[in-house]
Amino acid sequence: MSLLSSLNFRGRFVEIIRRFPVVIAFALITTVTLVLLVDNSSGDIFRWPIAGFIGFLAMLNVSLLKESYAFSDKTYWILTVITIGLVGLFYMMIPLDFDSKWSCFWFLTLGLSLVLHFLVAVIPFFKRYSHAAFTNYNIHLFIAWMQAALYGIILYAALSLVILALDNLFDMAINSINYFKLFIIVTGIFHTSFFLSEVPDNFYDQKVPNIRSVFKMITAYVVIPITLIYGVILYAYIFRIVLTDHKMVEWVSVMILWYYAAGILAWLFTGYYENESDNPIMATFRKWYFIFSIPFIILLMISLYKNIIIFGIREDLYLISVCSVFILIITVYFILSRNKDKRIFPLLLILLSIITFVGGPISLCELPVTSQQNKLVQYLEQSGIIKDHVITVDSTEIYKDSTYIIQNTIFFLDSRNGLAYLKKFDKTNVLTTQADSINARLLLSVFQFNQSFEENKNTFEYFPKKRFTYSIDDYEKIIPLKNTYDEVSSETYLNLDQNKLILMISGKESGTFEINDQLLELVKNEHKLNVIEASTGEFSLKIIIHRANGNLKGNKVMNLYLEGIVLLKSRH
Repeated sequence: MSLLSSLNFRGRFVEIIRRFPVVIAFALITTVTLVLLVDNSSGDIFRWPIAGFIGFLAMLNVSLLKESYAFSDKTYWILTVITIGLVGLFYMMIPLDFDSKWSCFWFLTLGLSLVLHFLVAVIPFFKRYSHAAFTNYNIHLFIAWMQAALYGIILYAALSLVILALDNLFDMAINSINYFKLFIIVTGIFHTSFFLSEVPDNFYDQKVPNIRSVFKMITAYVVIPITLIYGVILYAYIFRIVLTDHKMVEWVSVMILWYYAAGILAWLFTGYYENESDNPIMATFRKWYFIFSIPFIILLMISLYKNIIIFGIREDLYLISVCSVFILIITVYFILSRNKDKRIFPLLLILLSIITFVGGPISLCELPVTSQQNKLVQYLEQSGIIKDHVITVDSTEIYKDSTYIIQNTIFFLDSRNGLAYLKKFDKTNVLTTQADSINARLLLSVFQFNQSFEENKNTFEYFPKKRFTYSIDDYEKIIPLKNTYDEVSSETYLNLDQNKLILMISGKESGTFEINDQLLELVKNEHKLNVIEASTGEFSLKIIIHRANGNLKGNKVMNLYLEGIVLLKSRH
């Protein structure tokens, strides 16, 4: 029997049309509109694939609900009409494009998608539950998705070679974007259809899989050993912290999350063989995994606490915190609980997805902004810009931000429309604008931060904060200042090569000089005129420095970059 006949594509497609008619209709809508969106993203077409994908997931849940509760066809179609109506309302909420302004709607969409995904894992088991059936059902879904992905990759590669052959052998000039369209079609139609055809129709089957299955071998001899290797590394790191004066690095939380991602998957996979066809490796791992992992969750919580105290909460740290809460609850539950109900996995993920993405003061859209607003006030108070809850800027004082943390926080809040709150501190109208008009550029110009030479030993940065009037005397012309990768149309220009300035006159080198010491002097003296004068050969130059940056090695500026105006005159 051939591979194609064994896969029975025709029979599978007929089956899913009968079993999931509305689900596959939403899959077709999503796929077709995504292909159209590649060529034209204007108008309502942008909304269709997003609404189609949500409709696909929602109707898959409705179909599973019908089968698990044995609903009548009438009840099913009533639920279908209600679901389509709700998807229609969601469609009307979708913006027409990815607007440049910060929008919480996309968090809502992501959260809704996650909730619908997790519901697929648990819907059949609200009415009736057993450990073995729940595990078998979800592992079967996982394997079905992986198989569909594997066959989809093979099909995509084969069809891509067909397109490539037509392009090269018959000079058809096929646009490369068609490969992406093919990927959408294979993913949206083939992968989806194959996966749906593998969704179990008996949700409560407790039959143990083949004792020699490839999945069992991968679980016992690949996933579990990888988890244990991660665990040994983390234990060694804990000993390093305890026995030495080593300070915990921020990256440790990432390593711990990788450990738990591999470990929890391995723990769930071993449950596939819990009652029969087990082996000592899987049984031992399943029994001791969560107890073995206790030091890691403690280390993770300590790392999170330190990072939040220092940096506040941003989206990345928020998501790490949510994952950590999930891991903590799961660990405590499976150590203390006698029942060990595995439905806690999807149900807890649904709850956390709602809290994280749907909205509210502790959601991903709100809490990072609130946290960084509090941090910015704290930073501004430490720098002296906010005194007694009032913004007070002294034009004679230089405000320091050598680590760029204040400016970074300002830009973060500006990108999320979160700077208006500063107006309540502006009792003397220093910001000279309405609250909703406060932006990063305004704040940076008002606060006038300075990164001094003494504070940042490795980075050289010069940006004059004051504006001066310059005498041009009898200078004859303004010539370009060319950095390494700049292009100039004139044959007369000042060329910055490495750390030397080379004057080019009519395409020929006329002299070379350095400005290292003058630049260092400008940085040390903020009130000094931002002008460097030099002479070379028959010419004199006046360089008005607008910006200079590079790397410091001792008292030498390396990898110099310059912006400014160059005035040139003949000395004769």
